[in-house]
Amino acid sequence: METKEAVQEAEKQPVRADDIKKQITKTGESEFIFEELSVEMEGACFIPLKQLNQLRRDGLIAVRQAAVQSFRRTVPASLEHASFKKACQPLKDSRMEDYGAGMARCLACAMVETIEQMEVILQYPQIDRLYVSIHAFTGDAVPKGQGREACGKAPGLLQLNRAVKQCREAGKAFYLVLPAVWRMDTCEKLSAAMGFQTEAETKEGLKRFLDGLAAQIDGIVAKNMEVFTIAKICSEGKALPVHLDFTAYAMNAASIQCWKELGAASCTFQPELNKGELYHLAKKRTLPMELVIYGHMPMMVSAQCPVRNTKGCSQKKEILHLKDRKGNRHFVINYCDTCYSIIYNSDVLSYIDMRQEVRSLNPDSVRLQFNIESAPEVKQVMDCFAAGYSGEEKQVQWPEKVTRGHWKRGVE
Repeated sequence: METKEAVQEAEKQPVRADDIKKQITKTGESEFIFEELSVEMEGACFIPLKQLNQLRRDGLIAVRQAAVQSFRRTVPASLEHASFKKACQPLKDSRMEDYGAGMARCLACAMVETIEQMEVILQYPQIDRLYVSIHAFTGDAVPKGQGREACGKAPGLLQLNRAVKQCREAGKAFYLVLPAVWRMDTCEKLSAAMGFQTEAETKEGLKRFLDGLAAQIDGIVAKNMEVFTIAKICSEGKALPVHLDFTAYAMNAASIQCWKELGAASCTFQPELNKGELYHLAKKRTLPMELVIYGHMPMMVSAQCPVRNTKGCSQKKEILHLKDRKGNRHFVINYCDTCYSIIYNSDVLSYIDMRQEVRSLNPDSVRLQFNIESAPEVKQVMDCFAAGYSGEEKQVQWPEKVTRGHWKRGVE
């Protein structure tokens, strides 16, 4: 590296070799340190400290670039092929040319954990599609007013049938949300919890169990690759659409194209993306994309159960709370029927009042996500959404802590 200006002859006080060495070795908080530095000088020289600092910065940048160069990836020839580029052309949608009316031009969906939440949402004609967790039909999932014996051998299946019927009578599509964790014995546990009499641990039993579910529903929601594979088995031969939740990686156009080739019907925008990244991805998408506009975001999916690890397994779904080092309380839902838990952010994400921003993103669908909310709380949120959907202004009392997520700041 060279300085921009030549070294000058000193008129008064020449620079010393120790002064140069001291200035050059100031690497600060960078990842570099000098193990050895030699300085060669002739005569009485003078150089401004500003030039030494710039020389050091330029040198460190050059070293860093040389160090990482060997790890740079080149674009495979297959990705440069014209057929691949053609397949990755952005999704053409007639809605894009006439989207001025806002949310009314895209589907409105709601994801729920309980039957009580679902029954509240059924009252709102603005919702087109319901995503209902399979955990709503396991364990004690018995219709009100009926004992387990009266329901026969499959109380969970009976409740599922009733829920699907309610949705269709209300003019809404019913999508079943599969578990976030799928182990070797998950199907066996679910079949037992729902009352299926089948050897679900075998391949034939798994197929019968999934066929029994697929016969009732309009679609499936998968949260990751392994669950997506199970969902494809479930939808095989029935043309059931499989929608991917935001926990399935879809951060860029290439990953969305990959999901498309694997047979996914639609994806969800990742909550880690900021507004600029969302707009860019929306233009490049090759599958219909959904945006979550309300809900507590999951921070961790864990095979560990806080109840089992502290006081022993209770075999009962519970909502617990954890306190972090800053005193913030986050809630945990443990799913005992398949033995895993999810930690959720206590601050609720909301874009409901950001209609203009959501419209400019032009999503194919928007989603409201409910997990710990009671029936009155669900109604409160739905009233606000319904008012915004029609363009009305309505004052609604929100939870104390509302977050915009990564809309502005993104992920570092």
